[in-house]
Formats: sequence, structure tokens, C-alpha cells
Amino acid sequence: MRINFLIFVISFEKMAPEARDRSAKRARLISDRINERKMKHHQMY
Repeated sequence: MRINFLIFVISFEKMAPEARDRSAKRARLISDRINERKMKHHQMY
């Protein structure tokens, strides 16, 4: 997991700024969705 993350970060650095912004937005959306799911999960218990 950590190795994949490092590769992602390195490739992220090499990206063009507009592609980087797009990826950052997508990553933020994904993390928001994951956090939302976690919150719903916690509320169930």
C-alpha cells in the first residue's frame, strides 16, 4: 500500500499542473466519499 502511494506521489510530481489539479480534485472526492462511508458506518453502531 505504502509503495503504491509513493509511486503515486512521484508520478503526481511529474504531472502537468492542470492534470495535477484534476487528480487532486478526484483524490479529494474519493477521500470525501470514503470518509462519508466511515461516518455512516459509525452511526450504525
